[in-house]
Amino acid sequence: MLEPTELGVVEHARHGDAAALTALYEHFKQDVFRFIYYRTGDLEVAADLTGDVFERAIKALPGYQPERPFAAWLFQITRNSVIDYWRQQQVRQDVPLDELMSGDGASPEQAVEQNLTVERLAWALQHLTVDQREVLILRFVVGLNVATVAAALDKSNGAVQMLQQRALESLRNRLLIGEEMG
Repeated sequence: MLEPTELGVVEHARHGDAAALTALYEHFKQDVFRFIYYRTGDLEVAADLTGDVFERAIKALPGYQPERPFAAWLFQITRNSVIDYWRQQQVRQDVPLDELMSGDGASPEQAVEQNLTVERLAWALQHLTVDQREVLILRFVVGLNVATVAAALDKSNGAVQMLQQRALESLRNRLLIGEEMG
């Protein structure tokens, strides 16, 4: 089968081809899940919303315009699902990144060091704007290119690059402050 991001697979999916829909789901499910998890900090919510995103995408697929990257279209749906989730919660939470640390066979010393690094990163991320966090997640966790992130967030390439630069600069400064304090 063609790569799931290729227009042919998307076109087949638009016409209800179950194999093409499955291929798109398999290709994007992990990245959608990661994005949602980083924005909510809750594994169960991320799993539930991932399913909801794909339900929304399947319903909206006939209206997809092929001149836009499919990944950008899908991550806009993902982002909107997270926004809807937070509106329903009426509470904004920060992502507890310490949950990312799992038993990966590291020594206790390595685990403690990793946990401290994750805690410092979580602390620094709290000081970013939502747009900055989303850009960093889409760029470095999901691995999308600047053009696709720009399309997903409905921003220009230059705006995404500026958000990324400012976010990384802010993270660096916050992490340096944290080193000086602790």
